[in-house]
Amino acid sequence: MTCQFTILGQTRIRSAAGLRRDWAAPKTRAMLGALLTRPGEWFTTTSLVDWMWTTDDRLPKNVAQTFYNYAKRIRDGLRAMSGVAELEQRRGAYRIVVPHSAIDYFAAAELLDRARALRDPAAAVVLLREAIDHWLDEPLADLPGEPAEAWRRNARDNLWLPLQNALCENLHALGDHRAVLAHTDGLPPADSAHLPLVMRRLEALHGLHLRTEMTAYYFAMRRRLQDEFEDAAAATLKTFFEGLSAPAPAEPRRLRGGTIVPRRLPHDVEDFVGREALLAKIDAVTGCGRRAPRPGVVLLDGAAGVGKTALAVHWAHRVADQFPGGVLHRDLKGFSADAALEPATVVDGFLEALGADVDHLTTAERRSRRLESLLADRRVLVVLDNVRERAQVEPLLPVLRDCTVVITSRNRLSGLGSRAFAVSSMDAADAVRMLDARIGDRGAHQRRAVEDLVALCRGLPLAIDIVAHRIAASPGAPLAEFVDQLRDERRLLDLGGHGGDISLKTVFSWSYRALRHDDRRTFRLLGLHPGPDIGVDAATAILGVRRAAALDCLDLLVATHLVEQPGSLRRYRFHDLLRDYAEECAHADVPADERAAAEQRLVDFFLHTAKEADSTAFPYRPGIEVPPPVDGVLPLRFRGDAEALAWVAGERGNLMSVLDLAARRGMHTKVTRLAHLLGDMLRRCGFYDEARSALTLAIGAAQLEGDLDAEGAAYNDLGLMALKESSYLEARKYFHHGHLIARRTGGRLAMASSVHNLAQADVAEGLVERGIQRYEEVLAMVRGGGSSLVEIEAATWHRLGVVAMAENRRLDSAVCFRKALALRANNVSGQADTLCGLGELFRRRGDLPTADRYARASVDLHRRSGDRATAAHAYVVLASIRRDMRDVVAATQCARQAVQLTERAGNSLGRAEALLLLADLREDAGAYAAAEEGWEQALKIFTDAGDPRATEVATRLDGLTRDHPIPTARTGCDPADCGRENQPT
Repeated sequence: MTCQFTILGQTRIRSAAGLRRDWAAPKTRAMLGALLTRPGEWFTTTSLVDWMWTTDDRLPKNVAQTFYNYAKRIRDGLRAMSGVAELEQRRGAYRIVVPHSAIDYFAAAELLDRARALRDPAAAVVLLREAIDHWLDEPLADLPGEPAEAWRRNARDNLWLPLQNALCENLHALGDHRAVLAHTDGLPPADSAHLPLVMRRLEALHGLHLRTEMTAYYFAMRRRLQDEFEDAAAATLKTFFEGLSAPAPAEPRRLRGGTIVPRRLPHDVEDFVGREALLAKIDAVTGCGRRAPRPGVVLLDGAAGVGKTALAVHWAHRVADQFPGGVLHRDLKGFSADAALEPATVVDGFLEALGADVDHLTTAERRSRRLESLLADRRVLVVLDNVRERAQVEPLLPVLRDCTVVITSRNRLSGLGSRAFAVSSMDAADAVRMLDARIGDRGAHQRRAVEDLVALCRGLPLAIDIVAHRIAASPGAPLAEFVDQLRDERRLLDLGGHGGDISLKTVFSWSYRALRHDDRRTFRLLGLHPGPDIGVDAATAILGVRRAAALDCLDLLVATHLVEQPGSLRRYRFHDLLRDYAEECAHADVPADERAAAEQRLVDFFLHTAKEADSTAFPYRPGIEVPPPVDGVLPLRFRGDAEALAWVAGERGNLMSVLDLAARRGMHTKVTRLAHLLGDMLRRCGFYDEARSALTLAIGAAQLEGDLDAEGAAYNDLGLMALKESSYLEARKYFHHGHLIARRTGGRLAMASSVHNLAQADVAEGLVERGIQRYEEVLAMVRGGGSSLVEIEAATWHRLGVVAMAENRRLDSAVCFRKALALRANNVSGQADTLCGLGELFRRRGDLPTADRYARASVDLHRRSGDRATAAHAYVVLASIRRDMRDVVAATQCARQAVQLTERAGNSLGRAEALLLLADLREDAGAYAAAEEGWEQALKIFTDAGDPRATEVATRLDGLTRDHPIPTARTGCDPADCGRENQPT
């Protein structure tokens, strides 16, 4: 296979003279190399910088222009290749469009896939050697950046080492053991110590009968793994070596006349679909893929109803002809309603299947030895189905050591020396194929209904089979009626449980009853959790136990496939149908007071953890008072606002579900407190819909509780959110509700706050005179009102200062700001906000030194308060001041600081505003490509948020593209990039 580009080494392109690396300078080659790692995908200039330079490298003075020049040289090189590839550019981003097969990395990966699919080891060796020949040197040799280093590591793990292992495996299958030794000798030490390659070398030494060398090599490599704390790998190597060192099984002898060759398998599943990847893995580990079966144990584990038995039986039928000694199968009834089979009963059944005369063997031990001797000279496949625990099969495995054994279980059975494969739910495409195969032509013209039925079954084969039987029982009914009938998943749990048929609930109950008492309790109580998944700490709260005890129970439920761990080791989830069964068990088997206590602990865990998150994210404000949690609840603590906001973002689905649960259980006070705690954090994370839903729930809960203050606060928060989104009519509606409630309560602070909010809406909507009248009304309300009203008075003076500044009444503005500042002596964040206003005011007056002094004071106070959102605004003002002072370098640094702060604060609209200023500064410096990239980012944020400023930014972008095409190469320093060390003081 001839490649046009190489990235497995230096970046080369093919010309008439062959592969060349001298087609361009190193950095141009580096840019092409980065693009070739993901052909067809866009790379921004920012990401290309990360690939091509280290953090210690000095960047070009004009990054955008530099990449434009590199791109021109790349296009020159591609032009000589007669249209093999095309470099495309789009507003600050680049991509290369080229077939994957033209790039050596992807060509080598394709050869590896083809070799793995072959059953001819000799042909596979040819393909694998060709793939290895593509690997010329260290991949991406022209790229020093961290993303390139990560790509190199992945290429080594996902391609280079699998190629070496596959080559050695196929050489071993050919019996060419010396070639395996020669190949591993030629590998770098780090590669030859890769565990699969160590195993291949041991196999080669064993095949050459070099026992002494094999033993010495094993102990050296095991000691090395232990020294590197790779205990699991060392244990795997020990098991593998002991398997090699065991006496070789006797060669199968010719069966004597009259000897029974059993073929005891259940019928194969008719129209078996899917599971191709698992079937291939079982073929590989058993040797059946090469038609050379070898002894060993394969474990298929998975949840009830997931199709383990069907998979094992189907595979056994596929390979039965490779076992001339016969095929044995036994259901050990580990989870059925009947008693589980003892190992001795299994031995007796196999002896009977082999036609052995055992009447004279009066003890179980003698019968086991007899079975062992009968199997010693045969190649036999054994399927042990439905095993409950290790003790059920452990005595059998020595007897079956010369057989290929497949075990199925709902539990993860460790310590059997087996290769374990988890059997999971089917993907949507295979599930549709399965249902189509079961119901025939009935789904041909009802595709939506078929897809809906499969979705209800959640990919569980047993559920699909039960639904198919139900459909077959009513041949005239439209499939849509079955969808409507089964929307209630509890109906699906019970389906098939009549007339002797099995139901999902029955199958699940066998796994449930097999648990210990504490684990059954865990399963039930987890069914009360309403969210999509559950973390360890939330599980600890709902169970009311120590964290270690909760982890033990959770790990056992994972091992029994009653819960899953699809991602992080700290998170768990149910299959949807098992969740319904667990909830049903909770309501059936848990007393009402215990259920209520568990739900109370769960709600308290999220409430108090949200309180900790709020205090961490907004340390400058007092926050909401929350009473102590109930016993058994340990809320999380956070090391910083980023960690707190990450928890809110990651748990938002659970938080909303717990809010709904608390509302349904009548915990109205907790609903209002949790909703108010979450409101600002959800908004900062960009989850406006969730924030609105939480506050809407708070209104309902407050009304049911009769808490007018909480109801008014929720309306005001909703109004402020609508105001930020420029939804003035909606904001005014919420503020009027809040105002009416304040009039009912008669509190001065509530009244003043509600009028203040209405004034904000007036000013935002352009009704400035009415807004000023309302602000003056607020001042009249709070005059002489004591310390509780000081902040609302200060905020009102501050707002009046902003209004006066917008109307160019600068003297009035300064008076208002100074009154606000005097009132905010004990409010650091408020002082900083007002100082920022004074900075902007003096900037507009043209008194830039005074403006700079106020803005820097604001920044310093914000650092103390930890209020990143308003600190970002202060940096925007400071950047504007420095821009007016013609200090573009300092202005750019301040604008960058504002972008970083808004990003850390989760303030997307504030980030867009900071990006606009930074783009303006780039435009001032003539860096039009960088300016374009900044405006594009701001446009996306405004568009996603539905902000009307998106139209203005789009117009500016169009004007930039029309008036300022990307310039030709120039020399000199971009003022915005020079002197990066000049940080503002």
